[in-house]
Amino acid sequence: MNDVEGRKPFQNDDEIDLVELAVTLWKGRIVILTFVVLFCAIGFFYNEKIAQERYSVMTEYEVNLHPSSFFKLCGNNKDYRECIDALVLGQYSAFLTGVLVNLKNSIISFDMNTEPDSSEVYVSKLNRANDTLTLSFLKKANENLAIAEALSSDFKGTDAVADSVLQAKRMIYDIEKNDIKALSFKSTSIESKSKKVLVLVVSFLLGGMFGLFAVISQKLFRDFKTRRQC
Repeated sequence: MNDVEGRKPFQNDDEIDLVELAVTLWKGRIVILTFVVLFCAIGFFYNEKIAQERYSVMTEYEVNLHPSSFFKLCGNNKDYRECIDALVLGQYSAFLTGVLVNLKNSIISFDMNTEPDSSEVYVSKLNRANDTLTLSFLKKANENLAIAEALSSDFKGTDAVADSVLQAKRMIYDIEKNDIKALSFKSTSIESKSKKVLVLVVSFLLGGMFGLFAVISQKLFRDFKTRRQC
């Protein structure tokens, strides 16, 4: 019984402290609001005058053609298919400028600082580069076939040459007869990478935190001076 009664003053003190804190914050609401407005104004100025708007045009792709030379380069690679796709994408990106290739998610993305008018402009650029890459595969297959046919009959009968001829003819047939491109593209999307809302939210929170800190610091300083005078 005595233990329960002994706890009551401590609980009352806590309640008084919370009420006193709430009153202090309410009295300092103008200071807190001033800090919030100040930081929000700084965040707004940063968004309008300093931060650059960024956009991203993203297109999903799939690799369709794999030159025989790439199979040889990736022969001992444990990630065999990923290695071949990477070689195709590496050669493809040589025909593009300002493009980031994300192999993991099978996405080709354009990053820019101005809002794009239409995704068709970028799709057209992707397709032109794809046509150039496909023609380069066709040219290489024809060259390999011509070299194989120019060999003597002794060499033509080897398994290596026969395999090379088969790969070249298959590549030529896929491109010329089946109209298969090196890559195929799916839907294209445009996304804004703007952080304006995040900047304003962070500015608001920082303003509130600094405002609270200022009000509580003033209260602690006044209490300290009062205790010193006593």
